[in-house]
Amino acid sequence: MNAAAGRRFVGLHRVATLAVVALGFAALWVAGELGDLAALLAAGVIGLAAFDRRPRIPGGAWLAVQLLFLGWLLQGWLLGGRHVLTTFALLLVFVQLHRVLTRSSTRDDLYACFIAFGQLLLSSVLTVNAAWFVIFVLWFVALVWALLLTRLARAVEQDQRHRRAGRQPTAAAFGTLQPLLRWRWGAGVTALSVGMLASTLVLFFVLPRLQASFLSASLLPPVPVSGFSEQVRLGELGLVQLSDEPVMRVQLYDRAGQPASAAGAYWHGLAMDRFDGRAWSLSDPRRTRLGWVGGARTRGPPREQPWSLRQEVALEPLDTGVLFHLARATGIYGEFRALETVETEGYYLPGHRRRRDYVVYSEPVQRSLEELRELDPRDAPDHVRIPYTQLPAELSSRIPALAQDWTRGGATPADEALLIQQRLHEDFTYSLAQPSSAAEDPLLAFLEDDREGHCEYFATAMVVMLRTRGIPARIVNGFQGGEWNPVGSYWLVRQRDAHSWVEVWFGEGGWVVFDPTPLGEGGLRGRARIRLLARLGAWADYGRVRWTDVMLDYGLDNQAEGLRRLLAWASGDSSYSLVRLMLDGSGSSPQRRARAEGGLGWWVAPLVLVLLLVVLAARLGRRRSGSTRQLPVALRRAARLVRRLEARWRRAARRDPAPPRPDATALAWAEWAASRHPRLADAPDAIACWYEARFGGREPDEELVRRLARLVRASRRPGQSTSTGQKSSAP
Repeated sequence: MNAAAGRRFVGLHRVATLAVVALGFAALWVAGELGDLAALLAAGVIGLAAFDRRPRIPGGAWLAVQLLFLGWLLQGWLLGGRHVLTTFALLLVFVQLHRVLTRSSTRDDLYACFIAFGQLLLSSVLTVNAAWFVIFVLWFVALVWALLLTRLARAVEQDQRHRRAGRQPTAAAFGTLQPLLRWRWGAGVTALSVGMLASTLVLFFVLPRLQASFLSASLLPPVPVSGFSEQVRLGELGLVQLSDEPVMRVQLYDRAGQPASAAGAYWHGLAMDRFDGRAWSLSDPRRTRLGWVGGARTRGPPREQPWSLRQEVALEPLDTGVLFHLARATGIYGEFRALETVETEGYYLPGHRRRRDYVVYSEPVQRSLEELRELDPRDAPDHVRIPYTQLPAELSSRIPALAQDWTRGGATPADEALLIQQRLHEDFTYSLAQPSSAAEDPLLAFLEDDREGHCEYFATAMVVMLRTRGIPARIVNGFQGGEWNPVGSYWLVRQRDAHSWVEVWFGEGGWVVFDPTPLGEGGLRGRARIRLLARLGAWADYGRVRWTDVMLDYGLDNQAEGLRRLLAWASGDSSYSLVRLMLDGSGSSPQRRARAEGGLGWWVAPLVLVLLLVVLAARLGRRRSGSTRQLPVALRRAARLVRRLEARWRRAARRDPAPPRPDATALAWAEWAASRHPRLADAPDAIACWYEARFGGREPDEELVRRLARLVRASRRPGQSTSTGQKSSAP
């Protein structure tokens, strides 16, 4: 019977511990620091650890494996450029696997839980995935179970080793814990875990804190953007792989505040003007600091610049500092002190790559074709014509000839641009696989031989041809279009929406967009989605946004805003403006404040905390008096006197070289006091009478209360000690 019960306890303990270990590995896997092969290895090791008769590896073999692993780890860190956090994650994985395989006692279980906590803590600064929160909740519940069971098992181990001269206990020894294995005890442990999590969540919203995105700005590696680059180099990429990862989410409004469509929008990133035959770059890469553009208290819109579209952008942490917007931007505002700009119209945000919220006001160029035909770009001033008609000295003569042939019949520069765009649309094919990547002149190979390529080839071909015709033009890198999310009411721009297009200078008409990339199957604008999958994807992305707002970007600005709204609600509408001046939540972004105005408000969290504290205080008060409140009046008075006596004796024992144990009973303290002072010789008998009245059913009397009261008075009077013969304070 005891053996079966002991095996059940051992099995439950092992399951709880291995669950903690497995969830630690899962946290690293979600953070991207545990590859598929390592995840399979970890799963295999956890499976082996579930059995008692797992293979044992000799100590010498383990030492060799450890030395080889440490050498490989140091080589990757010092010579291979591996990030220090990745190095630490690999070290935790190896140490955990070693601990699980060589487990011999409950002390190893405690070490395994501690290592799993390190894995969870490390993964928390390496990921913003909402799945991490689910793993954390499961891990916390499993940890409470594992620690409680480990503490019980460790007590049995220590007792058995004391009785059996250091030998390991058998499974039957754990059978003494059988009375604990009841569903009520399990429900209590789970309820304890849930209660601790709930209180932690309340403290998360109440205690002052910084945004997690700010704290992890220097630790999280920025997200690499496929398809977008601050340079365009033809012939380097043989195959472009575009990702579905989000780049930004945009809420777009017109001047009247109505939602606007971004289905065909071009999100301007960086315009480049210099071409050397293979690559595009900036002729003047120097940046100018625009301190007046940003500012925490700047709200916009621009006062002296026209605008017709407002964009509220939530930009993911990317590996580029470029800010994206609809051209022409007439005002950019956000929670940053300054911007940097380049001559070719591109805006950079200096500092750490972290999640950014900003607002852009734009006035798109809206010119009809007839208006453009009346303008001649060749009459541009020198500061526009010279840099934007630059061509490489070694440009093949075949390209100007092709441009002349393609534009034959064009009456105006606008018609010539349309003819080149039409030829690229009709006679060329869009493809992410670029066969001309190894050609000596990739642009000429694209125009004459391959006649297929991605958007950078099409944009480069059109710009170069226009420049051979004396028309100022440039290439722009950014994103095109987006996917409407009806759940969150925003436009989602993904990495696969990265695009390159052409802008042509038309004097008073400004820079006009031309897009020579054809619409092909699998291209940037030729995708279709199943409605159900699109709806599920919209909910999933909206959940990611809410996770970011509520858990990651929640900080002091939100707390100040919540406190301001609480005081405004408590003070009434008449003092709302005064409270706003006293506690201005200007640190929160316009987008977040707009959402907060229609919500419940963060003041709920402090209110809930206050209520919980009141309930807890009431419970503690009842618990303190619960043992005596049902007693007769005389016994209640006696109980209070006994507590006062014990408290005074404990204070007096601080100066005694041999005091009783801290957990000693009241009778033991009375015997110690009687041995230290003659005035308290009656203390043991009085306490014994108190025990008989309290627990023995003896009828209480007033004489007992008077005796205890005399002892209380005697305990605070100085006197002569009978044990040492020295003057001392009475206990």
